[in-house]
Parts: sequence; C-alpha cells; structure tokens
Amino acid sequence: MRRFSLDSLAVVGMLLVPAFAVNVVGAQESPEAKAVFQDEIRVEVVDLRVSVVDSIGEPVRGLKAEDFEVYQDGEVVELTFFSEEAHSEGPALGANSSGVIQPLPPDRMILVFDRVSLEKKARKRTLKGLETFLETRLSPDTLVMVVLAGGGIEVVQPFTVDRTKVKGALEAVNVVEYTGDTLRGRKRVFERSMSNTHTVQSGIYTPGGSSSSLGIEDGLGTMQADGYLGQINQMRDLEFNRILSALVDLETIVRGTAGLNGRRDVVWIGEDLFIKPGIDSYGAFFEVFQRYSSKVNIEHPEIWASENELSQQFEAIARMCQGMGATVHVLDASDRNRYAQENEITKGWNSGVTPFPLGDQRNMTFRQDGARAQNLIEGGRFLASATGGASLSGSRDVDEFFDLLGAIIGGTYWLGYSPPGGLDGRLHDVAVGVKRKGFVIHSADRVPAETVHHRLADFAAAEMLLAQGENPLGFEVQAGKSEKRDDGKVVQTFRLIFPTGSIRFLEDGDQRTAQLSVAVVIQETDGKVKPPSVFQLPVSVPAEKFKGGSMIASSFRLLVDEKPQKISIALRDELSGISGCQSLNISSPLVGAEQ
Repeated sequence: MRRFSLDSLAVVGMLLVPAFAVNVVGAQESPEAKAVFQDEIRVEVVDLRVSVVDSIGEPVRGLKAEDFEVYQDGEVVELTFFSEEAHSEGPALGANSSGVIQPLPPDRMILVFDRVSLEKKARKRTLKGLETFLETRLSPDTLVMVVLAGGGIEVVQPFTVDRTKVKGALEAVNVVEYTGDTLRGRKRVFERSMSNTHTVQSGIYTPGGSSSSLGIEDGLGTMQADGYLGQINQMRDLEFNRILSALVDLETIVRGTAGLNGRRDVVWIGEDLFIKPGIDSYGAFFEVFQRYSSKVNIEHPEIWASENELSQQFEAIARMCQGMGATVHVLDASDRNRYAQENEITKGWNSGVTPFPLGDQRNMTFRQDGARAQNLIEGGRFLASATGGASLSGSRDVDEFFDLLGAIIGGTYWLGYSPPGGLDGRLHDVAVGVKRKGFVIHSADRVPAETVHHRLADFAAAEMLLAQGENPLGFEVQAGKSEKRDDGKVVQTFRLIFPTGSIRFLEDGDQRTAQLSVAVVIQETDGKVKPPSVFQLPVSVPAEKFKGGSMIASSFRLLVDEKPQKISIALRDELSGISGCQSLNISSPLVGAEQ
C-alpha cells in the first residue's frame, strides 16, 4: 500500500487552466466561466469541539455559551456559535444571534485494531467491552468504521449506522491473525533470561552494589552483557519500525477520512505505543550489567533511548490530527498488572519520571518498575492529550476506558468563534476554560483556522487515500479530451455530470444559476499525489431547458501528466452547503481522443 509523507497532501494553491464550459447534456456550450477563490463562502468561524466531564468521569450537560472562555494564541475570543451536541436534534442557535443554523452533522467513530501489537486475551476483553459500549453509550446516529492496521490499512467496515454490520465487522476482527502474543512472549522470555544471568544467580553482583572488586566471573559477565546488549539493540530497531508503522497507518486513516463534517473520533486499540522504543528492556539490562560499563559500552538508559526515539514523529502525527480535526483515543489493552510487583517503585536511573502511588499497578510490567512502565505508554497518552481524547494503559479493566470515552462524547459542546487574524489555514494554540469548579475539559490544544475551501481540498485528498464514496450530490466524473502541449504537459478535460435535483439553482432572469466549489487531486503515474487545486465553477442553464430530473454537465480543464493514474474530485454546492466526493481511475488517456 502506498505511504504518504506527513506533508504530502498539504494545500499549496491552485493549478488551473482557466477554461470552463457548462451546458445541458447535448446542447451548445455556454461562454467561458471565470474561476474565483475569494470570500463568497458564508462560514467564517473556527470550529472547536470541547468535552466536559465531572470529577467522577460523567458527562456534564446543560452548560451555556457564557460558561466557557476561549483563548487563541493567548488572546481571548468571543463565541459566535454554540451548541450542545448531545441535544442537537433541533436547530442550533448562534451564541450572539437569533438566526437559525443548520442541524449539526452526524458524529463519526473509527475503530482501529493494531494487528501487530494486540494480544489475543486483550483483544477478547476489548471486543466484549466494546460491544457493551456500542449498545449503551454510543448514539445510534453515530457513523462507525472498523479498520485493521499494522503493515497497511484494511477497511473491514466503511462508515455505517447499521449496528448489525458493525457487529459482523467486529466478529471478523476477532478471527484475524494477530502477532501480539508472539512479540510479547519473546520479550518476556528475554527479560526472564536476562534476570537469571550467571552473575545474579551466583550472588556475585546485585543491582546497586559496588563494582570495586571484580572477581573470576568478570569475563563471563562481560560476554553476557555484550550479548544481551546486541539483542536489545535489535529489539529496539524492531519496535521502532513497529511503532513508526502504526503512526503511518494512523496518518493514513486520519487523512483518509478528512474533510467530512461532524465530530471524528479515532480509537486506536493496541499495545505499547511508546516514544522511546526498547527502553523498558534496556532499563532492566542496565540494572544488571552496569558494573561492566568500563568494558562494554553501557550508556545511561536515557542517553541510549535518545539515539533512536520517536518524539518528532509523535509530534508530527499530533499536529496532523489537530490540523485534520480528529480526536484520538488510545486504548493500550495490555494486561501489565498480571506481572506487577507490588513493592517495585521508581529506580534512580529514571528519577525524572513521577512514580505511581505504591500499590497502583495499572501500568506495571513483568519485573519492571513504574518508571519503565510509564515509558511504554507515554506515546499513547501524548496523542490522546494533544487531541482531547481518552487514554487507558496496561489495565484489564477496559470498561473504564469505554466509560470515559462515552463521557467525552456525551459531554461534547460545539463552539465557534471568529479568529482575530481571519481564516489563514494554520494551526493555532487554543485554551478552553469552564467558569465552574470541579470539571475536566477534553479538547485539542491546537485547532486549524481553515476555510471551507481547505476542508473541500482535504475531502478530495482523503478520497485518494481511502475511498469513502460519500456523494449526496450524486455527481459523476468523466475524463474527456486531452491536448498535448509543446512542453510535454497535457491539458485534460474532465466532466462533472449531476442531476438538477441535487444542486440548488436560483432564478436569474432567463437563466437558472448555481455556484459550485471544486477541489481536484491528481495521482500521477509514478504514484506521486499533486497538491489539491481549488476553484469555483459557476453553472448557468437556460430556463427553458431546465427541467427537474434532467442531467447537467459541467466541463473544466487541468494541466496533468501525459498519463495520470487517478483523479479525485470533491464538489460543494455553495447554496446548500452540501458536499460530495468521487474518484476516477484513469488507465491511459489518449491525447486528442475521447475517453
């Protein structure tokens, strides 16, 4: 499956040959229409979704706009829109306006199962808790998608409100082959072996003891240290690639579902999503073999971990999720409390990590203290915190996670404000407060100030990654004639065909007119995806030829390679605000011929 870099689908502007033609199918083409990219769009607010729960984790409902305070880049902003999503059956009202706003779009939840890291027992516990959550905590109007990740993306069930289909998808997920048991078993055997080395068994050395009197066993201990260090370095490389692959899959899922209206919650279900691969095993190694650091290159764990950590990758993924408006929830379903040792507390090698209270075993691993367990889950907690999501790590009580997830979704408010610097398409730091005590707020710490054009471009780019086929406008895409230029580029004609009943037309003298916004993404033959092109396309039809149920064709031309592979087009009716998206695979357009 093709991978995309973190910046490969960024909106950088238009690539447009300004020649459009609009006509009723079979009639004469109208005069050339002009392309615009201006301020005709009515929506000029930043969308901000905030969840509020109380001290015991229950959703807080009934708050008003005046209960919230919002800061963008440290500057207070005034709410221009407010709605409580839990009560969104009726129309939502502007915070400072008596005008009626359209009802809120449906929520979406994407359930992602990491088939590389997840163990069998953890999977079964999760599916059992998830079944209860879907039946009792999730709104029946929420669209649910089920995805398998790990070495590529497999959409088991596209978005649906049909819980029977979701249940069938989860049953399919339960029987798929996972490798989590193999990976975890290998690590357990390795750590047991290392903990029972000759140096420990013979009583020559104990962690924290003196290294001044090395005895006859030093040669054997040095060999053991060198051998285990090589194995740990190999394990670190494997874990680095596993976690990086999980982040890339998460990127694909978030980008592949972007541009869709409504709340979007991505629930990642796996194990050990950490920023410093291998540091848990290396910490145990360091305690046993640090006495041989003069003979073997044994570094402090934090120094060793910094050589191959994933902090920049996690930060990039968090920014991408924030920019795409996705909330990430992380369920680390590993059952570490089976292997907890109640008297283990944070050791001195990682004193900068706050230890868990004595007896709190939720984040403990076999023969590991709280500090190393903390490292195992720091990546998942970071992603959830940065995007306003929930996280739970190392506990068999998955119901605790789903209770919090239900509370976050159930206590969601939709806030809107006009940004001080306008809609510039950039990420901005945002802080949200509630003027009441005892409440906990879940929200992203950065949000994009994006226009509807940016969202439309995201929609088109998403279709290129994970085809959703969401097309309430009912339009089709066709490739028409192509003309080769002297510079080797090709001017390719495309047609949009749609029923008159799906687009809102206005009377304009003897014409019927509509205004469409179009976003186009093209994948070239080498697999590269070009930045989205965004433009507006006026549609005008003579009144005498305008009939309900008839089909309208609108043509436009773009600069492309001689043989583009695929095109994705997102279309927005500016009068109704409805958007749809379609993609078209193009085998080999013949220059000068009708496709």
